[in-house]
Amino acid sequence: MCHSNYLSNNSNRKQFFNPIVDELNAIQTTGVFIPTPGDRLNFAFTVLVGDHLASHDFGGFQKIFNTGEFCRHCHIDHEQKLIPLSQSSYSYRTRNEHDGFVQQIITSDNHGVLHGVVDSSPLADLIGFHAAMSIPNDPMHDFNEGVCGQLLMAMFKEISGKKLMTYAEIESRLSTFEYGPNDK
Repeated sequence: MCHSNYLSNNSNRKQFFNPIVDELNAIQTTGVFIPTPGDRLNFAFTVLVGDHLASHDFGGFQKIFNTGEFCRHCHIDHEQKLIPLSQSSYSYRTRNEHDGFVQQIITSDNHGVLHGVVDSSPLADLIGFHAAMSIPNDPMHDFNEGVCGQLLMAMFKEISGKKLMTYAEIESRLSTFEYGPNDK
């Protein structure tokens, strides 16, 4: 397709994505003729799936996860991320609110970040797509970089608390564990 550096320029992004958006919109509005008894097959765009970094890029969100509002779905910021959900609440992003942020960024001309939004999505004209609604989470990263680590830490604390092993023994076993060729 193209190198990601090429897409860092807004005019290049538009030049790259506009034909894709146009073709997807044409498929959604006119369907595709396939010689079958039904004659025409219609499509509808529902979601865009990708890892967090690509999803943020396609959605027009900041691509930095260690500062500001880093979530595409709510307004949690980096300082609040370690507060248990039971002790806090975050407002979810809405279409209208997101569109307002995009308009403020476009009219400001300072190319800043506003509530985690940096620009309009290159897919904004795709029928059925909205950056705040059409990009689901990345379960692999959420699980492997979030849930797994917390679960393992809770298990190690429980093992140590029940005096089945000390932290030193756990650390020793972890440091001498032999990973398989596909685990490294």
